[in-house]
Amino acid sequence: MKNKLNILLFVDFICIIMGVLIIYVLGYAEIYLLVALGVVVVVTGLYIYNTNECRYFLAPTKKAIIYVDIVNYKLIKLYYGKKKAKQISCLVSDILFYNLKRGCVKRKGSNHYSVLFEYKNRNEIISYINKVSDGTFNLLNGDMINISLKFGIQICTEDDYETNENKAEIACINAKVDSETMYSFFDDDDASKLLEEKKMLDTLLCALKNKEFEIYFQPQYDYKSKTIVGSEALIRLIKEDKIIPASEFIEIAEKYDFTILLDKYVFKEVCRMISELKQNKIDFKSISVNVSRKTLSEKNIIEYYSALVQKYNIKKDEICLEITERSSNNNDINNVIKKLSKKFNISIDDYGVGSSSLSMIAENDIKSIKIDRKFIRDDSELGRKLLNSIIKLGNELGIELIAEGVEKEEELEYLKKKGCYIIQGKYYSKPLNYEEYIELLKSEE
Repeated sequence: MKNKLNILLFVDFICIIMGVLIIYVLGYAEIYLLVALGVVVVVTGLYIYNTNECRYFLAPTKKAIIYVDIVNYKLIKLYYGKKKAKQISCLVSDILFYNLKRGCVKRKGSNHYSVLFEYKNRNEIISYINKVSDGTFNLLNGDMINISLKFGIQICTEDDYETNENKAEIACINAKVDSETMYSFFDDDDASKLLEEKKMLDTLLCALKNKEFEIYFQPQYDYKSKTIVGSEALIRLIKEDKIIPASEFIEIAEKYDFTILLDKYVFKEVCRMISELKQNKIDFKSISVNVSRKTLSEKNIIEYYSALVQKYNIKKDEICLEITERSSNNNDINNVIKKLSKKFNISIDDYGVGSSSLSMIAENDIKSIKIDRKFIRDDSELGRKLLNSIIKLGNELGIELIAEGVEKEEELEYLKKKGCYIIQGKYYSKPLNYEEYIELLKSEE
């Protein structure tokens, strides 16, 4: 054992010497020592061997911490596999190091990096980020993969490395994925905003654990028969006897993938409630449940939903999945929708807002279209033309049309005149809790 340890130490020593020579000869970067768990290591070659906590010793120069994140790394790992995802991670390490003139790169997990960057002016920081971003479009083992990165930048104002790194990480979180720059400088407002979001996320997690979320139901009426033909399940947070609608927390829930937990919770609860309604012989027709884009990307989501409907013995016509039109603008997600449509009725929610309406209808077995409320309320000439074309298309294709957000009699009369008869909105009923919903259903019998 002792001999093996001596051999390993000798090999490490040789690697350090070789690394120093490579850096000196090629001039890629100056030598900086990193202390990790009491062991001195050196950044050498193309790979960076400093995965643990470390400290950098630099001369008193202008410094910035650049926190780097590989966007959608989980999806990359899912699509390309763990082996290729690891290769991509190493490739990003190489690119970060290769383009660095003065500083160090610290690997933080599989898809995060912290770069200590020495600079003379801020333009050097942006130039470095642009070079790194350009370099991530690479041919990797025969596959052309476009790797997107986002960056958080903290101009070092104090000697404490951890504080500066934390601020850079906050800036990285707030960097917009869909912007042209994909980077963000830290400011105090970022920290305050993130703290508020963290509090709300903690509130949501605790609420889910303590069963403070409740399912509400908004009935859907057939104007012709004046009867309930279905309903939509809606999530509400009940906090200190106050009802908080999803609109007040959904943005944060989506940002931190909490919608996946919410969608699964709502679906499971609705399945249980449907089973209960059937046992009590209460005619509920059908209940629609919202499914977010993030949930459709979740591994084994089809199996999860299928297992629940089988457990509670729910028929296809008794539950409907409402999928926003925007969710289908992705080949992988569209494939999931196709598979789900074989086991569930599918409704397109917020129809007309996304960019792939016709292709989604053509490629999937769609039961119904929910016309977005903004088309109902827009009484301009263009707005009316758009609404009329949606209604005409749905009727010609034989797809059920549901108008949501109907509140006024004139809206109802216009929809009836144009051929849309299923109405959801406060004109007929506000969202009801489970007990109120049961009483309404009983009164319809």
